[in-house]
Amino acid sequence: MSAKWKDGAGCRWQCLKAVVLIISLALSALLMAIAVGSTACSWLAWFSLLPLFLSIRVLRPVSATLAGAIWGVCFYFFSVAFAAPAISPTFQSLALLTIVPALYVCFGALLTRWVGFNPLLLGIGWVLVEVAIKPLGLQQGLLAGTQSQSPILHWISRLLGYAFVAFLVACVNASLLSILSSARLRISRLNSLGVSPRSDTYHILQTLLYFQLITIFRGYPRPPPLSSNVSA
Repeated sequence: MSAKWKDGAGCRWQCLKAVVLIISLALSALLMAIAVGSTACSWLAWFSLLPLFLSIRVLRPVSATLAGAIWGVCFYFFSVAFAAPAISPTFQSLALLTIVPALYVCFGALLTRWVGFNPLLLGIGWVLVEVAIKPLGLQQGLLAGTQSQSPILHWISRLLGYAFVAFLVACVNASLLSILSSARLRISRLNSLGVSPRSDTYHILQTLLYFQLITIFRGYPRPPPLSSNVSA
């Protein structure tokens, strides 16, 4: 009886996590659609992709592919719902926004399993997404188009191309996820060690975490585990 209860609780927990992830993907697509449709909300693009990159980080390739497709479909419907949609409501647009994010998240999940979660590589991969969705007719692409009102980014876009701006936005999203994941891991370790949030050690570690924001554009792939050979 106890084993059945545990299996049922585990199944319910997995279903709850799946529902929460789907809701977060839909919210992510909504925020991105708002950022694309409104220049006043362009700042949303700098963190709206967090659930998408979370799918890359924690899901297996097949599940990650489904997550990418869900995000793309939600983004399409949210985008065409605006009074002046930036994307034409056609089957081609729906197909592109379903297939391209799904493939990106799938290959991102495969890459993460091989070399670790690397924001730089994922940012470079997003450039291919921008090239693939070019038939949608978005001026200066998806992510770079949201930053057209920023003088600095507009100058960078003209100098280095809109793909470089898209790379920066995607890299920031992935790097923020890395920082948040590191913070969660450290808090879990502190709790397991019995460190109080009011202790000096906790505040020192929290300060060190803030300094990681300086290295937001750096990626740290996880190396494979090394096996130590003990000589007789």
